[in-house]
Amino acid sequence: MKIIRSMLVVAAVGVAGMSSAYAHDSFSIGLNFGAPAYYAAPPVRYYSAPPVVYAPPPAVYYSAPPVYYRPAPAAYFRYDGGHYWHHDRDDWGRGEWRGGHDRGWR
Repeated sequence: MKIIRSMLVVAAVGVAGMSSAYAHDSFSIGLNFGAPAYYAAPPVRYYSAPPVVYAPPPAVYYSAPPVYYRPAPAAYFRYDGGHYWHHDRDDWGRGEWRGGHDRGWR
């Protein structure tokens, strides 16, 4: 009895607090009487596989386009301005890694 009375009081306060600024075309009330807020998943059911139907292959009106391969473009002297020896391990200890100033120009 107390629950119903408190719900009526809450509803009365809510209705009394409404003004014309909150006027809408619809009105709804949501009540929850101890039911869960979610629905349990349906039970798992296993079905047999459908029959297999073999269809003819689709009609082909055009052949597949030919595949053309071209060689990769050669990118010589791309990063070091033609000094491909700049990154050789042999030259690292002889100053070329500092610009090649120790032994002159190659």
